[in-house]
Amino acid sequence: MQIFCIENEHTTPAVRYTIDYLLERSGFFYQWKPNISGIDGPGLVLLYGNETDTHKFPAIQLPAAIDPLLLPDQEITWDEFSINGEALPVVGLSKAYRGIIPFDVVATVFFFLSLLYERDYGHPDDADKNHTNHPLYRYGRFKRPVVDIICAWFTEKIERIFREQGFIYLRKSAFPEGRKMGFSFTHDVDITRAANPVKRILQGWFSHSKKRILQEAEAAVWAFDRLLPFYNDKGWRATFNFIARPWEGRHYRYNIKSNRFRSLIRRLEAEGHEVGLHPSRFTFEHPRRFLQEKKRLEEVVGKPLHGMRQHYLRGLYPDLWRAAENSGLSYDCSLAYRRRAGYRAGTGGPFTCFDWRENRTLNCTEFPTAFFESSLPGGGTDTDVAWGAIRSFFETAQRYGTVLTVLWHPSNMYSHPYWSRVWNEITMLAEQYKPFIAPLWQQLQWKETRRALRLVSVDEKANTITLVIEHPRKAMPGGVRISGKVLRATDQNGNRIPWQPTENNMQEIIFNSEELRLEIALSKSERTPHK
Repeated sequence: MQIFCIENEHTTPAVRYTIDYLLERSGFFYQWKPNISGIDGPGLVLLYGNETDTHKFPAIQLPAAIDPLLLPDQEITWDEFSINGEALPVVGLSKAYRGIIPFDVVATVFFFLSLLYERDYGHPDDADKNHTNHPLYRYGRFKRPVVDIICAWFTEKIERIFREQGFIYLRKSAFPEGRKMGFSFTHDVDITRAANPVKRILQGWFSHSKKRILQEAEAAVWAFDRLLPFYNDKGWRATFNFIARPWEGRHYRYNIKSNRFRSLIRRLEAEGHEVGLHPSRFTFEHPRRFLQEKKRLEEVVGKPLHGMRQHYLRGLYPDLWRAAENSGLSYDCSLAYRRRAGYRAGTGGPFTCFDWRENRTLNCTEFPTAFFESSLPGGGTDTDVAWGAIRSFFETAQRYGTVLTVLWHPSNMYSHPYWSRVWNEITMLAEQYKPFIAPLWQQLQWKETRRALRLVSVDEKANTITLVIEHPRKAMPGGVRISGKVLRATDQNGNRIPWQPTENNMQEIIFNSEELRLEIALSKSERTPHK
């Protein structure tokens, strides 16, 4: 029915962080317990390390080869493990180990999510320069989300145990309204003029003919007058990240406090889009600027900001995540390579960030950016190749239930013919795959809503079992999937809630009440786990 994770001397902050990630991704209800004797209801036991006494509870054991934080300092064995015919890099175990989890899944997943492999980098550009040294480059050139594949395999293992034991089990819905993936349009506002004002004077842009050419170019670069009506027609909302510092070295960007930008931001807010921070180019080297620039943009927006993407994607991890947390931001979406599309952390995300320097989970979530214009194969100029890559990202996000975060600069939407065609293909795929389309802040709200759902009681009788699920965060509807036959679903006041069949013979229920009460039929072959 649910999973009980048993704490022991091996459950370090890094281990607990990784197990939380695996189980939150799977959608199973779970609790942490100090020991097996503290289990107070039906469930499956999850053990980490060498502990084997399960008190006759059905159990799944996660073997440990090494403390995840020690990965860079000790010699480890990287093995290949095949999942659905695909060889993946994993932290190996002793050849003598024979269990249902045949590799150190915790160390493997932590290694990629924490970006521990970038530990020795000292400059924000080092990750791009050294990307060929990354294990994920050697196994598919970042095109395969290794962590997502492992999570799906791990989830199937747990489901199989439940089915073999004849247990009913529940999983939280991956996305609202039964959607199979999330999708976020994000736009970094870097350039808003076709030519620098100083260049205009020096190059004589004031003749009648040149003025007309400049006006046409300006209209293409200032894409909002075309883009926002398009979003309104589709009913889609996006995230727009703005630079709050007018000058980046000798390069002038724009003045966020000008009347033109104040008007634009008021329009974005009125139409339901999100405004985020785009920290200026050298902010990472001057950490105090994060908070300074955030406050400057908040003065214009009139409310707190929630997220950011670093300009030029310049940063080292976990330092950039810590800077976001220290600035009061809830998420970052900077994680990507500047010249290569793909999965830098092995996942489409999102995932909670971990600071391996301070050995703690951060109050910050990462939404990895899958691709942007020039990071696509061929720099996005070969539209056929670019379309193939983009379709692959959509297919992968739907298969593994992740959020596909795409960056497209407004200045490039209509000013370059090939990028315009690629942009149109992205919007067509967004319609075709029917994902949960929302700004990143709303994607984060869904993640927190899903995490907060709690299974608070299980009452088993002769032929039925009654469950009560608590929904403390009602900003968005909750959703659960049940493997058994649902007889009745109501809220805390007895009002009926409908359900519908979904794949794998499961039933899905979407609800927005404080509680969900479920009555499920028990067949002769079904039962709840041992008490």
